[in-house]
Amino acid sequence: MVQRFGRYLFPLVLTLMQGSGAHAAGLSPVVYAAGSLRSGLDEIVARFARQTGTKFEVSYQPSGKLRKDIESGARPQAFASASIEHTDALFREGYLRNSVTFARNNMCLLAAPGIDLNPTNVLAKMLDPMLRLGTSTPKVDPAGDYAWQVFHKAEAIQSGAYDQLNVKAMQLVGNPATRPEAKRTIAQLLRDQQVDLFLTYCSYADKTAAEVPGVTWQKLDDDLNVESSYGIGALSFADDRADRLINFMLSMEGQKILAKHGFQTIKPVFAERKAKP
Repeated sequence: MVQRFGRYLFPLVLTLMQGSGAHAAGLSPVVYAAGSLRSGLDEIVARFARQTGTKFEVSYQPSGKLRKDIESGARPQAFASASIEHTDALFREGYLRNSVTFARNNMCLLAAPGIDLNPTNVLAKMLDPMLRLGTSTPKVDPAGDYAWQVFHKAEAIQSGAYDQLNVKAMQLVGNPATRPEAKRTIAQLLRDQQVDLFLTYCSYADKTAAEVPGVTWQKLDDDLNVESSYGIGALSFADDRADRLINFMLSMEGQKILAKHGFQTIKPVFAERKAKP
């Protein structure tokens, strides 16, 4: 017990001093967040700022990298991950004081313009040796981990599918080693014909199709799909602003914003009833 506490004592004292100083100086608190949350979380923090006067800055990067940054000494107020496994692990290690699920996502296959994608040929298209399949980077970006889980499920449907997909998949998004000038979004990869297909979160589907005319997409059937649970937690030293932001994300208002941006909510979200005359 003493050894475990001592492991975090110095960084905790240091960050408490840093956090108090930042609060006193009026600096904006920081949230670390998965890149897939950008559109929804941008709207949430903007709405939260209007209602409370508290402004959060958000740093978007792959969840696996952000977890390692926190374990290496980075100290945001809160961490929103595309995989609850990351926030659960940081909670067990003492870096976070809580870890809760706030949204879910599914996996979709996106196809470049001109590719005939329909509900009956998703796996066949993924396995087609003539079509280039893009994914995120596993172990760094949870979308990549989920993609490889899809590959394992494909093996149960068609023998040899895993080996084919494991070899052909191009890990093009979420690699922190990629030079900034070489980084491309999924929309750019499909628009510029660098890939024919991309396996990613369904929350990206409508946005990508709107950005690149002709892009189509299909949600994976249950026998292939992998549902992701997004987790969020406040750092162990964080003040009550982090808790209030998390509570806002879990509220009906926050959940409606996430639903609007393509996420599955953790509670039913109903349309607001019109006031009676």
